[in-house]
Amino acid sequence: MNYEDFCHIASVCTEQIGPKCRRFFSPSNFMKFEKDESGRIAILPFYLYVMRTVSTAFWSHAFIHNSKVSEFTHLLFELFVEVNLCEC
Repeated sequence: MNYEDFCHIASVCTEQIGPKCRRFFSPSNFMKFEKDESGRIAILPFYLYVMRTVSTAFWSHAFIHNSKVSEFTHLLFELFVEVNLCEC
């Protein structure tokens, strides 16, 4: 996923889930992940990072309500599939 895709996914998540999603889509978070020769990051490591963070925060009640966890993970997965299909 390139940075443009990353920003698009951030916008969609923020619109549909809320502003707390933004914390995952900062430029510094994008830079934490290994990039390929085209400057893209792999979707799976980023997705797993988000899921680990959401799970940890969920159990400490710091991130989002239970009803939003499922919605957020489903939306994020769908967007990543869409981006991945476009890159093929």
